[in-house]
Amino acid sequence: MKQLLPKLIEINNLLVKYASSNEMPGLLNGKMGLSIFYFMLARETNDPVHQSMSERCIGEVYEAAGNATITTDFENGLAGIAWGLCHLVKNDFVEADPDEILEDVDDRIYRYWNENRDSLPVDLKQGLLGYLSYYTYRLEISLDHSDKVNRYIHIRVVSEIINRIGQLVEEEQFQSREPALFSLFWDLPLLLILMSKARQLQINPNKIDRILDFLTPIVSSLYPMLHSNRMYLLLGLESVLEHVPKPELRSHADLLGDSICLNKIMDEEFRNLNILATDGITGLAFISRKLAALTGASDLLLPQERVIQKITKSVYWDEVGFYKEIKKNIGLSTGLSGMGMLFLEYVKDSYWVKVD
Repeated sequence: MKQLLPKLIEINNLLVKYASSNEMPGLLNGKMGLSIFYFMLARETNDPVHQSMSERCIGEVYEAAGNATITTDFENGLAGIAWGLCHLVKNDFVEADPDEILEDVDDRIYRYWNENRDSLPVDLKQGLLGYLSYYTYRLEISLDHSDKVNRYIHIRVVSEIINRIGQLVEEEQFQSREPALFSLFWDLPLLLILMSKARQLQINPNKIDRILDFLTPIVSSLYPMLHSNRMYLLLGLESVLEHVPKPELRSHADLLGDSICLNKIMDEEFRNLNILATDGITGLAFISRKLAALTGASDLLLPQERVIQKITKSVYWDEVGFYKEIKKNIGLSTGLSGMGMLFLEYVKDSYWVKVD
C-alpha cells in the first residue's frame, strides 16, 4: 500500500493540471467521469478543495448538456452523462430529483433513440447497450425518485430497447467472439450483465429469457484463450445466474472459474502500458471486485499489491514524449480518473485518506 498514496497524489495533481484543457463533458472520456472521481475523493478526504472541484466539474457538465449539438450516446454524450448523474444521486453525493434535472435530457435521448432505433449497433459506447445501461439505472433509482408516469415511460423504453437487441442478437449482429486483447467493451459479457439487470427489474422478462436461451449455446461453447477474458465472461454468467437458474450456464461458469490463472493474467496478459480501464489491469481489477462481491468468493480477486505495483511501475508515468502526452487524458475508461477511482476503492474501507 505504500506505493498507492504517492501515486494517488500524483494522479490528483495531473488531473488538476489537465482538467481545464479537456472540454469533453461525457462519462467515459470527460468531465462527468472526472466529477465522479472528485466526489469520491472529497468524501474520503473530507477536503473542501476536492468538493469544490467536483461541484465545478458537474456544473460544467450540466451546462454542456444543454448544448443542442451534444450527442446522445453513452461514451461521450447524454446517456452517459445521465447515467453519471443517477450514480451521484444513488450514492448520495448530490441531492436532486432525477425527474427534474433529467427531464430535457430524457426527452432528447428518447427522441434520438426513437428516430434511429433501426440503425443503432448493439455496443455500449455508441449503441443500444449504452441506452439500456442508462435506462435500467434510471429505473433502479426511480422507486425513490420518480412518479408513476415517468416510471411507466422508462419501462416502456427499456422494453423497446430489449426487443430491438433481441432482434440483433438473433441475427448475430453483435460481438460474440472473444476479442484478441482484453476489452471492457466486449459486447457479450456486457449483454449478459445488462440482461440480468433488466430481468431483475422484471422488464420484458419473456423476451429476456428468449435472448438468454439463444445465447446459451453460444456462451457454453466459448472458452476464451485469455484468462482475463474468461474472468469477464464469468462475470456475465454469474450475473445471469443470480436471477435465472440455467444448468448449462452454471456448468460452464464453474469450468471457466476453475480454469482462470491469476498469475497468467498478471505476468503475461497485461503489458507495461495496459494499465487503464478500457483495455488494462484497472478495468479487470474492477471486474474481479464485482465478481468477488457477487459470488462471495475471493479466489478470483486480483491481488491488490500486484495491481498497484503494475500500475505504479508502468512506463505510462515517464515524463518524455508520447508518455507525457497520454497523461493528459482525464477519462474514466482511457485516462487518469479510472485509475484514481480504483485506488480510492482500495483505500476507502481501510483508512482515512489525505490527498494534497
